[in-house]
Amino acid sequence: MTRANVRTLTVRPLREPFVHFLILGGVLFGFYALLQPKHAPSGDSRQVVLTRGDIDHLRLGFAAQWRRSPGADEMQALLNDRINEEILYREGLALGLDRDDTVVRRRLAQKTQFLLQDVAELREPTAEDLAKYRSQNAQRYSQGPRWTFEHVYFSTASRHEHAVLDAKEALAKLRRAPDDGQAPTLGDATLLDSQQIAQSEKQLRDLFGPDFASAVTTASALSVGAWTGPFRSSYGWHLVRLESRSEPPSEDSAELDRRVRADWAEDQRRELDAQSMARLRARYSVVVNDTPKP
Repeated sequence: MTRANVRTLTVRPLREPFVHFLILGGVLFGFYALLQPKHAPSGDSRQVVLTRGDIDHLRLGFAAQWRRSPGADEMQALLNDRINEEILYREGLALGLDRDDTVVRRRLAQKTQFLLQDVAELREPTAEDLAKYRSQNAQRYSQGPRWTFEHVYFSTASRHEHAVLDAKEALAKLRRAPDDGQAPTLGDATLLDSQQIAQSEKQLRDLFGPDFASAVTTASALSVGAWTGPFRSSYGWHLVRLESRSEPPSEDSAELDRRVRADWAEDQRRELDAQSMARLRARYSVVVNDTPKP
């Protein structure tokens, strides 16, 4: 039998779903075993045993934090803390403090989820995988143009139905004398900067709302240097003077490839998490009692 055949016979079983199930079961079994109190071989629940491995773990943890080995007194303090922790842990279990505790439940669920993630196999993406993912999420990687403009705000909260009328009146004044510096005095104060620099369509939606973003980015009458509007935002009405519309510089291809790969891996991880959770839920019968209380 050739070496290639031996390798094939060795690797193929590791790819079988049943083998993955056995590995997952073994890991979970070990995990739950670790959660149990450490009793002595005799079964005496009042006996605390620290093994050589426990002691080495404490020593290494101290060295990692302080960049030196613990002294005799420090080592004894570490041992005392570990013993006290084990005793308090057992007393807490005896009192049932681990039950009906949201923090404990969430922490255990989180640790189990981490174990499932470690067991799940995240394969290496092919070039075709990444190309398809990028195509399906083109909007995520398309930076799009940027708009730089000045705006004058008219508040509907203070002017009510007169806001749009006041905006139209102010627009007429600005068009008659566009460069006399009167724009800031015509509108209302706002936390939004009067000068918006290199804003993307998404940023405009986030700042002003979808109606304003759509009006500014698609208005055919929006010419550089001219006051236009009024445009409705989430806060009121605005007059806009476009200063520039520019395409962003193209992103470095290597950096873009890294972003696509990282996003693909994150989405794959979420999918694997969902599949693992679905397999676990299939082992349980779930009953939700939603009877209204009298």
